[in-house]
Amino acid sequence: MTKVQCPVLAFFGEDDVVQPTERSAALYAQYLTEAGNQDFEIVVIPGVGHSIDLSMAPYAGAMSNWLGGLFAE
Repeated sequence: MTKVQCPVLAFFGEDDVVQPTERSAALYAQYLTEAGNQDFEIVVIPGVGHSIDLSMAPYAGAMSNWLGGLFAE
């Protein structure tokens, strides 16, 4: 992650019991920042565990907004 320069959108479920969301999200931010990447977004979806359903409104909305921002001029 410390060499990733491309845009990154990372999703985490707030109630994930498989991995520690707060720690994982912080590490993503730290490593991407260390890479000099300024084009990343980390989204934590409240009330969701490890299995994020692609049809969930928070996921679809964040994905749509993020993709729209990539191609906005």
